[in-house]
Amino acid sequence: MATTKHLSTDEIAIFKECFNEYDTDQGGNITVEEFARVMRKTNPSISDEEVSNIVGEVDLDGDGTINFDEFITMMTGQPYKSPEPATSISSPEDNEKETGGTPSEVVSSAAAVRGVSTVSAKLQRQRLANQIYKDAWMEIDPSLKGLITPIQLKQVAAKTGLAVTDLEIEEMADPANGGDVKIPYERFLDFAKRQEVDDIVSGYGE
Repeated sequence: MATTKHLSTDEIAIFKECFNEYDTDQGGNITVEEFARVMRKTNPSISDEEVSNIVGEVDLDGDGTINFDEFITMMTGQPYKSPEPATSISSPEDNEKETGGTPSEVVSSAAAVRGVSTVSAKLQRQRLANQIYKDAWMEIDPSLKGLITPIQLKQVAAKTGLAVTDLEIEEMADPANGGDVKIPYERFLDFAKRQEVDDIVSGYGE
């Protein structure tokens, strides 16, 4: 029988970023339309029926959308429940009545279409990548508080395996410098994390 997976704070934060990629209106739930929009970035041929079936398989509370707990269940392959007062937690029997299946059955069905191992591997890679980004940057700016040039940024990107365009470098530049394109560490790290989140989300469609 599947058991609830213990997730670290960092892992939950990563899943939240992924969740927000789907939840485009930031309403707290992923609708069928929002889910389809992201799925079709990597699988353009997926049908509306297939999308609806996937949402239905993980929609444990039966409201027609995917909430954050259901999203983590889908991505990890194990039932997940956020800490909350016991009085508000639905019983497994209630979930079975609402969805036509137990949480473990939902997990098993969802895992077949999503590739849990791929997503898990990418989550692990992101945790390792954060330190790699930091180490590469510190070779140029040991304090992590300075600014580096576009050429230096491309050197950092090459060392860390990131693909970056000139336009993306301009978007990372500190606006306080006016026309002088210099990039702070925080903006680079935000860019790198966005790329990793996009990679994780795309892994769902593989």
